[in-house]
Amino acid sequence: LEDRGVDLEALDDEGMAPIHHAARAGSAAGVRALIELGRAAVDATHREFTSALVVAVLSKREPCVKLLLSEFPSEAWKANDRNELPVQVAASKCRPQDPGDRMTYVTAA
Repeated sequence: LEDRGVDLEALDDEGMAPIHHAARAGSAAGVRALIELGRAAVDATHREFTSALVVAVLSKREPCVKLLLSEFPSEAWKANDRNELPVQVAASKCRPQDPGDRMTYVTAA
């Protein structure tokens, strides 16, 4: 795609880049490909999904969460415009059926 002039860091009408959409869809392969192409360091302008990590956490995409944390550990400490860390966003937004699920995502982020 990049060879055809597609900007892999461009934000769409929702304020998200391909890395955010891959994380939301749970495509660890897509996230990995964008990381390997050097096209993963994109901040979103979406009101909720400020980073690919936050998207993955809120979408409950554990393989993407683990991948993003392993590649970009500092993202776990990057606050959004409301001064919330990804773990705080997850704790406030995720409402799992099983209380054990919540700990999985809070611990992962």
